[in-house]
Amino acid sequence: MNRIDQTLARLRSEARSGLATYFTAGDPDYASSLTLLRGLAQAGADLIELGLPFSDPVADGPTIQAAHIRARAAGQTAARTLALVAELRETDATTPVVLMGYLNPVMQYGIERFMNDAAEAGVDGLILVDLPIEHAPPYDDTARTAGLHLIRMTAPTSDDMPCRGAQGCQWLHLPRHPHRHHRCRQRHRGRRRSRHHPPAPA
Repeated sequence: MNRIDQTLARLRSEARSGLATYFTAGDPDYASSLTLLRGLAQAGADLIELGLPFSDPVADGPTIQAAHIRARAAGQTAARTLALVAELRETDATTPVVLMGYLNPVMQYGIERFMNDAAEAGVDGLILVDLPIEHAPPYDDTARTAGLHLIRMTAPTSDDMPCRGAQGCQWLHLPRHPHRHHRCRQRHRGRRRSRHHPPAPA
Protein backbone atom coordinates (compact mmCIF):
# COMPACT_ATOMS: atom_id res chain seq x y z
CA MET A 1 0.00 0.00 0.00
CA ASN A 2 1.23 3.50 -0.86
CA ARG A 3 2.50 5.47 2.15
CA ILE A 4 -0.09 8.18 1.46
CA ASP A 5 -2.89 5.64 1.78
CA GLN A 6 -1.36 4.25 4.96
CA THR A 7 -1.05 7.71 6.48
CA LEU A 8 -4.61 8.73 5.57
CA ALA A 9 -5.91 5.48 7.05
CA ARG A 10 -3.97 6.14 10.26
CA LEU A 11 -5.25 9.71 10.50
CA ARG A 12 -8.83 8.50 10.03
CA SER A 13 -8.37 5.89 12.74
CA GLU A 14 -6.98 8.57 15.06
CA ALA A 15 -9.79 10.98 14.10
CA ARG A 16 -7.41 13.85 13.50
CA SER A 17 -6.12 16.10 10.75
CA GLY A 18 -2.66 15.60 9.32
CA LEU A 19 0.23 18.04 9.08
CA ALA A 20 1.55 18.46 5.53
CA THR A 21 4.70 20.58 5.15
CA TYR A 22 6.32 22.12 2.08
CA PHE A 23 9.69 23.42 0.97
CA THR A 24 11.56 23.64 -2.32
CA ALA A 25 14.24 21.00 -2.79
CA GLY A 26 17.75 22.44 -3.01
CA ASP A 27 16.96 25.75 -1.30
CA PRO A 28 19.40 27.01 -0.19
CA ASP A 29 21.50 23.94 -1.04
CA TYR A 30 21.39 20.16 -1.15
CA ALA A 31 22.87 19.51 2.30
CA SER A 32 20.53 21.96 4.02
CA SER A 33 17.56 20.45 2.21
CA LEU A 34 18.49 16.96 3.38
CA THR A 35 18.75 18.18 6.97
CA LEU A 36 15.37 19.87 6.69
CA LEU A 37 13.78 16.86 5.04
CA ARG A 38 14.95 14.55 7.80
CA GLY A 39 14.08 17.09 10.47
CA LEU A 40 10.49 17.53 9.30
CA ALA A 41 9.92 13.80 9.41
CA GLN A 42 11.47 13.52 12.85
CA ALA A 43 9.44 16.50 14.11
CA GLY A 44 6.19 14.77 13.25
CA ALA A 45 5.15 15.89 9.77
CA ASP A 46 2.51 13.48 8.53
CA LEU A 47 3.37 14.21 4.90
CA ILE A 48 6.15 16.19 3.21
CA GLU A 49 5.52 18.07 -0.01
CA LEU A 50 8.80 18.69 -1.79
CA GLY A 51 9.04 21.32 -4.51
CA LEU A 52 10.70 20.21 -7.75
CA PRO A 53 12.75 23.24 -8.88
CA PHE A 54 11.94 24.76 -12.27
CA SER A 55 13.17 27.81 -14.15
CA ASP A 56 9.71 29.27 -14.78
CA PRO A 57 7.44 28.54 -11.79
CA VAL A 58 4.63 30.79 -13.01
CA ALA A 59 1.87 29.09 -10.96
CA ASP A 60 3.59 29.98 -7.69
CA GLY A 61 3.81 33.22 -5.74
CA PRO A 62 6.95 35.33 -5.32
CA THR A 63 8.24 33.52 -2.23
CA ILE A 64 8.23 30.07 -3.84
CA GLN A 65 9.40 31.49 -7.17
CA ALA A 66 12.45 32.90 -5.37
CA ALA A 67 13.05 29.51 -3.73
CA HIS A 68 13.02 27.83 -7.15
CA ILE A 69 15.53 30.34 -8.48
CA ARG A 70 17.87 29.86 -5.50
CA ALA A 71 17.63 26.07 -5.78
CA ARG A 72 18.37 26.13 -9.50
CA ALA A 73 21.33 28.45 -8.92
CA ALA A 74 22.64 25.96 -6.35
CA GLY A 75 22.56 23.19 -8.97
CA GLN A 76 19.38 21.40 -7.91
CA THR A 77 17.91 19.15 -10.61
CA ALA A 78 15.18 16.57 -10.88
CA ALA A 79 17.75 13.80 -10.39
CA ARG A 80 19.20 15.49 -7.29
CA THR A 81 15.68 15.91 -5.91
CA LEU A 82 15.07 12.19 -6.25
CA ALA A 83 18.43 11.60 -4.58
CA LEU A 84 17.23 13.68 -1.60
CA VAL A 85 14.24 11.41 -1.17
CA ALA A 86 16.39 8.31 -1.51
CA GLU A 87 18.64 9.57 1.29
CA LEU A 88 15.59 10.26 3.47
CA ARG A 89 14.48 6.66 2.97
CA GLU A 90 17.74 5.43 4.50
CA THR A 91 16.40 6.57 7.89
CA ASP A 92 12.65 7.03 7.33
CA ALA A 93 10.58 4.40 5.57
CA THR A 94 7.14 5.67 6.58
CA THR A 95 6.68 9.44 6.01
CA PRO A 96 4.96 10.05 2.64
CA VAL A 97 6.72 12.39 0.19
CA VAL A 98 4.84 14.18 -2.59
CA LEU A 99 6.79 16.00 -5.30
CA MET A 100 5.18 19.21 -6.52
CA GLY A 101 6.39 20.77 -9.73
CA TYR A 102 5.88 21.46 -13.39
CA LEU A 103 5.53 19.22 -16.40
CA ASN A 104 8.61 20.43 -18.29
CA PRO A 105 11.29 18.87 -16.01
CA VAL A 106 9.40 15.57 -16.01
CA MET A 107 9.18 15.56 -19.81
CA GLN A 108 12.87 16.38 -20.14
CA TYR A 109 13.76 13.59 -17.72
CA GLY A 110 11.48 11.17 -19.58
CA ILE A 111 7.98 10.58 -18.23
CA GLU A 112 8.10 6.83 -17.68
CA ARG A 113 11.71 6.97 -16.50
CA PHE A 114 10.88 9.77 -14.04
CA MET A 115 7.88 7.95 -12.58
CA ASN A 116 9.85 4.74 -12.14
CA ASP A 117 12.90 6.48 -10.68
CA ALA A 118 10.70 8.53 -8.34
CA ALA A 119 8.98 5.42 -7.03
CA GLU A 120 12.32 3.64 -6.62
CA ALA A 121 13.70 6.63 -4.68
CA GLY A 122 10.74 6.49 -2.29
CA VAL A 123 8.38 9.15 -3.65
CA ASP A 124 4.69 8.47 -3.05
CA GLY A 125 2.85 11.10 -5.07
CA LEU A 126 3.27 13.77 -7.69
CA ILE A 127 1.56 17.11 -8.34
CA LEU A 128 2.11 18.58 -11.80
CA VAL A 129 0.54 22.01 -11.53
CA ASP A 130 0.40 22.75 -15.26
CA LEU A 131 -0.91 19.36 -16.43
CA PRO A 132 -4.49 19.84 -17.71
CA ILE A 133 -6.93 17.17 -16.69
CA GLU A 134 -7.80 16.59 -20.36
CA HIS A 135 -4.21 15.47 -21.07
CA ALA A 136 -3.62 13.63 -17.80
CA PRO A 137 -4.71 10.01 -18.54
CA PRO A 138 -1.34 8.83 -19.97
CA TYR A 139 0.48 10.37 -17.00
CA ASP A 140 -2.08 8.83 -14.65
CA ASP A 141 -1.54 5.40 -16.13
CA THR A 142 2.25 5.68 -15.96
CA ALA A 143 2.16 6.94 -12.38
CA ARG A 144 -0.23 4.22 -11.29
CA THR A 145 1.93 1.54 -12.89
CA ALA A 146 4.92 2.88 -10.96
CA GLY A 147 2.94 2.96 -7.70
CA LEU A 148 2.57 6.75 -7.46
CA HIS A 149 -0.49 8.91 -6.87
CA LEU A 150 -0.88 11.65 -9.49
CA ILE A 151 -2.67 14.45 -7.66
CA ARG A 152 -4.75 17.06 -9.47
CA MET A 153 -5.96 20.55 -8.63
CA THR A 154 -9.03 22.62 -9.35
CA ALA A 155 -9.32 26.42 -9.41
CA PRO A 156 -11.91 28.34 -7.32
CA THR A 157 -13.59 29.34 -10.60
CA SER A 158 -13.93 25.76 -11.87
CA ASP A 159 -17.36 24.13 -12.11
CA ASP A 160 -17.98 20.48 -11.32
CA MET A 161 -17.05 19.21 -14.78
CA PRO A 162 -13.29 18.76 -14.14
CA CYS A 163 -14.05 16.72 -11.05
CA ARG A 164 -16.60 14.60 -12.89
CA GLY A 165 -13.94 13.89 -15.49
CA ALA A 166 -11.71 12.52 -12.73
CA GLN A 167 -14.11 9.84 -11.54
CA GLY A 168 -12.30 6.78 -10.34
CA CYS A 169 -9.16 8.71 -9.57
CA GLN A 170 -7.91 9.32 -6.07
CA TRP A 171 -7.78 12.75 -4.49
CA LEU A 172 -5.71 14.09 -1.67
CA HIS A 173 -6.23 17.25 0.39
CA LEU A 174 -2.89 19.00 0.76
CA PRO A 175 -3.49 22.49 2.20
CA ARG A 176 -1.66 24.90 -0.11
CA HIS A 177 -2.51 28.45 -1.14
CA PRO A 178 -6.27 28.30 -0.41
CA HIS A 179 -6.68 31.71 -2.09
CA ARG A 180 -5.64 30.15 -5.41
CA HIS A 181 -7.43 26.81 -5.52
CA HIS A 182 -9.64 24.36 -3.70
CA ARG A 183 -9.94 20.60 -3.87
CA CYS A 184 -12.44 18.31 -5.50
CA ARG A 185 -14.83 17.34 -2.73
CA GLN A 186 -17.26 14.75 -4.05
CA ARG A 187 -18.75 11.45 -3.09
CA HIS A 188 -16.41 9.75 -5.51
CA ARG A 189 -12.68 10.17 -5.34
CA GLY A 190 -11.40 12.84 -7.70
CA ARG A 191 -8.04 14.43 -8.36
CA ARG A 192 -7.05 18.02 -8.62
CA ARG A 193 -6.62 20.28 -11.60
CA SER A 194 -4.76 23.47 -12.42
CA ARG A 195 -4.76 25.87 -15.31
CA HIS A 196 -2.43 24.88 -18.12
CA HIS A 197 0.72 26.86 -18.78
CA PRO A 198 2.82 25.70 -21.73
CA PRO A 199 6.11 24.20 -20.54
CA ALA A 200 8.90 26.76 -20.61
CA PRO A 201 12.54 25.89 -21.23
CA ALA A 202 14.20 24.37 -18.17
